[in-house]
Amino acid sequence: MARPFPSDTIMPEGNLDIQSISESVYWGYFTPPNEALPHEGYDRKDFKRRIFEVDVEKKSLTIFPFQVWGLRCMQPKYYVLESIRLDLKDIEAAYFKADNVEAFFNSILPGAFVEDHNYGLGFKKGYRSIVSMLEHFGMDQLHITLTGKMSLDPTNNKAVISRQDLHKMTKAIDNLTSRTQRISLKLKKELVGDLFFDLLDYEPLGMDNGRSTAAITKFIKDKSIRKANDDKEERTNAVKIIKEQGRQIASENPEVLVKLRQDIELVTLEELIARFEDMMNKKLGENHWQKLLNQNPFILNMAFGVPVISVEEQASVGGTKFSGTGGKIADYLMQNSVSGNAALVEIKTPSLKLLSAQEYRVGVFAPAPEISAAVNQLLDQIYVFQKNFNHLKVDSRNNTIESFAVRGILIAGRSLSNSDEHKSFEMFRGNSKNVQIITFDELLGNLKALHKFLSPGIDKVKPFGSVPTIEDPDLPF
Repeated sequence: MARPFPSDTIMPEGNLDIQSISESVYWGYFTPPNEALPHEGYDRKDFKRRIFEVDVEKKSLTIFPFQVWGLRCMQPKYYVLESIRLDLKDIEAAYFKADNVEAFFNSILPGAFVEDHNYGLGFKKGYRSIVSMLEHFGMDQLHITLTGKMSLDPTNNKAVISRQDLHKMTKAIDNLTSRTQRISLKLKKELVGDLFFDLLDYEPLGMDNGRSTAAITKFIKDKSIRKANDDKEERTNAVKIIKEQGRQIASENPEVLVKLRQDIELVTLEELIARFEDMMNKKLGENHWQKLLNQNPFILNMAFGVPVISVEEQASVGGTKFSGTGGKIADYLMQNSVSGNAALVEIKTPSLKLLSAQEYRVGVFAPAPEISAAVNQLLDQIYVFQKNFNHLKVDSRNNTIESFAVRGILIAGRSLSNSDEHKSFEMFRGNSKNVQIITFDELLGNLKALHKFLSPGIDKVKPFGSVPTIEDPDLPF
């Protein structure tokens, strides 16, 4: 099987484990090789995850694209798109054999897909633009059918594309790639020829039109492009110098590194703010917001205003019945890094309603059923957590966490613009004793306030009525 490595390079492979879930359903689990783990000392078994499902009866293959090599070992390959389901023909489904998955993938996967599970499945790099377009519309599922019409379902975040339409897309991309490669090769040849004339200081005779590549040469030699190339080379050299002489620079000119770090942080923060705003304009599920917070945990820390550390994501807080059901799961278990006091965090979505649509009385709005249910859910998690705290602490071997006054942080909804609605909501959450409600607009406001604070040459004084930030004295716990 073709791999993106030289033919004389032997790359280590992981282990594929096929489990029979029923007579017709099989799940494939992949464990990466030790060489793919981000750091030495990690147990590769902890990175085992399900990468595909085959349903012979329903004649379908569902793959879950993932990373193998790089810093994000066994993490989802794409930010929004989570699964790709392919409908199979009778002969294709019957060809599945648990002991020959590689041949099965080779025979049924479209040419646009990676066939070797050792490199994460999903689309090949050249067709990433298809994924980007699907994610632009918030699609987290892709269904590739044998026939039918292409459709997008924004309610369920599901896209449907037939194999024929997918082939049209990949063929168009291949044609474009081939044309650009030919144009690039021609330009390179003409450029090298012109540079030969320049370097040799020789002008051939009989070329009344000048040089056949004069226009191209003039364009390539344009000052702006030259400057861009020079700047790129300077940036590369600067990074190399900092990596090689970082400690010496820090001791001799510490202000240089501080300024550089601030500039990098500002650019990164600007990109995060733009991404946050883009997500708020889409109807994305809770899992997408949890992914964003997992990748940028400092956003969550800003909701507290005190130094905190994340203890566990999707934390079990107890409540399991004898039957094994009924367990309570909190999105995040946080811990004050100074006092050890615990807090539970529940993430909803910006679209969750905060108030009822109709006034209860003139100028008074009641809390929406959704927000009331979310608050009670978090209160129940706190209750179960406190009741089972001693057992959880012992079993988790965490001697630093405490339950002095467990608080709940609920991130949900968007801020209200109507003055009566705003007043009703503030009174509601202001009287919530153990649960602090923070809207997504307020989290975004915190990011913008941080960007403003880090930006040079601005007023650092926080205006009255601004969104609460990490400097606010009214701390949640």
